[in-house]
Amino acid sequence: MNMGNIHVVGPNEALIITGGLGCCCHSTQKRIIIGSWTWIWWLINNVQLLSLEIFTIKTNCENVQTVFGVPLCVKAIIHCRITNDLERLRFAAEQFLGMTISQIRVILLRTIDCHIRTILGKLSDEKYLCF
Repeated sequence: MNMGNIHVVGPNEALIITGGLGCCCHSTQKRIIIGSWTWIWWLINNVQLLSLEIFTIKTNCENVQTVFGVPLCVKAIIHCRITNDLERLRFAAEQFLGMTISQIRVILLRTIDCHIRTILGKLSDEKYLCF
């Protein structure tokens, strides 16, 4: 919620504040506010929200071949959220700030699909291939 220079955020979102009153009105520091309020200098600060809510990703990897050439299909449902740990949240802000949940979901889906295909492609133990 924005009330002029006062910004209020709930526990399910992070307010990322850049800019500021550093040396000559330029600061590389990011302030992160979760579940609280803060005062923003509207001419100096840039304010963006990052959702911390859980979202679901569905993946379907088909015809992934193992080391022995056995084709496998994997369907998965993954629940993701951006952490509220400040150090990791700073990294997430660098990667995802300005993106919608749909855009973040597409990036994570591609990454997860790649990891699943890599894992399945390295399967060589017969006990994992017998269903």
